[in-house]
Amino acid sequence: MKQLTLKLLLFVSVVCARGEQLYSMENEPPQYIELDCDNDGVADRADIQEYVMGDFNGDGKQEYAALYYHQKTVRPIKEDLPWDYFDYEHYHYIVFGDSSILQIGTVYSCSHLVNEGDLNNDGCDDLGFYNWVGNTWWGNYSVLSYVNDKWSELVCIRHNESWNPAPYQELVCKDPNNEHHLVVKEIRAEDGKILDKVVAIDGMDV
Repeated sequence: MKQLTLKLLLFVSVVCARGEQLYSMENEPPQYIELDCDNDGVADRADIQEYVMGDFNGDGKQEYAALYYHQKTVRPIKEDLPWDYFDYEHYHYIVFGDSSILQIGTVYSCSHLVNEGDLNNDGCDDLGFYNWVGNTWWGNYSVLSYVNDKWSELVCIRHNESWNPAPYQELVCKDPNNEHHLVVKEIRAEDGKILDKVVAIDGMDV
């Protein structure tokens, strides 16, 4: 398998899709979409994994945020290994019912979409999701906000659901004592202790 670092990377991408009808304003997303995931001019089928509803751009209308997944077999790791020992490329995309909202592409595995509500008081629902390296449960839980037609990260915390069984909806919440702060449940890597930590809206410790 390819060498992967623990650092998780996010990138926001606009990906061409085949068929405008796949990006409707319906309340429920389609079961699959076609994306040119690796920019080779060929449409790849991406299947839905999960979705949440929310007003992510602040226009007063509800739209879905749907997570789609495509796995592509690249090549055998070694020619003399059995057929199932292959190197894979994984593509995860979060696509929105309102096609004016930029899609979110994640480099590694992605799951657990959460509508976090309006954490930064800008009139938009914020979107949380878990992003991790393929064969480990250590990862990051990130919350993004759609500001000025682009996504920005409000907060990112280390997470391992084996050590912290709290529901994902409880990992980040508003600080009742300060509207500019958030309270996050983060795992301390040295001993696995779960800490309630106060951070500023931009993710900096306070």
